[in-house]
Amino acid sequence: MDKTRELLVGSFDIYLGRSAQRSNDVMKTLTLVSAIALPAIVLAGIMGMNFKLPFFDEATNFWVVTGAMATLAIAILGVSRWRGWI
Repeated sequence: MDKTRELLVGSFDIYLGRSAQRSNDVMKTLTLVSAIALPAIVLAGIMGMNFKLPFFDEATNFWVVTGAMATLAIAILGVSRWRGWI
């Protein structure tokens, strides 16, 4: 009887460990996606504000901001890979 109980408790511990590992993997992915998207969201929010600056007069600055967003996303991915987070 005790052996059966120990086997059941052990298998439940394994199940909880796997479930926790899956949750950690999902949280890590969501955190990385958030870290990549945040700089682009901030830049888009600033560019979408209704105030007049000379920077907004040039149509080519759209590509500058888009390039900055892509550069920041690539830099964040590079740092996270270098640190071993992904």
